[in-house]
Amino acid sequence: MPAGPINLDGLRLSSAISRQGAQSSFPFISTTNAQRGPETETSNEPCRARTRGNKPVATIRFGRIAPCLEVQEIQAAYRFYSNVLDLHKVFANGTPVGSMALKKDDAELHISLMRDHRASTTNVAHMFVDDVAALYAVCQSAGVLIIKSLAHKDYGQDAFVFADLDGNRIDVGRRTS
Repeated sequence: MPAGPINLDGLRLSSAISRQGAQSSFPFISTTNAQRGPETETSNEPCRARTRGNKPVATIRFGRIAPCLEVQEIQAAYRFYSNVLDLHKVFANGTPVGSMALKKDDAELHISLMRDHRASTTNVAHMFVDDVAALYAVCQSAGVLIIKSLAHKDYGQDAFVFADLDGNRIDVGRRTS
């Protein structure tokens, strides 16, 4: 984390001061959470962050969150996700289209046009399915680039990783325990 101030829409938080326990410049972030560092990030300690109205974040119900993948050619990406994964367009924005929301069952994926996109070497999304072996076979038969073959993982999943046409890596799994 940088030692200097962090600016977010005009709000300032000095990470060094906050980590020492001083009052946060963000009225909606408790200093307890601002103090968390690498040694406590995986703690089971409950989040004490509060909204501006002092309502605990733990009491706020979150809705869906959908990954947004950058793609170099949006229509080609849409055809890939439609033909291989049977995702259907539920929203498109712009003329020409610059972003789309795709959906199948509970899975939602957003794609956004970024002509100079370069693929990452890390997974950009994780998707659970009820039959991971069947989807693996579909991906294989469609000629999709498989990054990691289907295997049982020691963390209680059967999983594989594929890459889309733009090199975006998606981890697909099914819980086994």
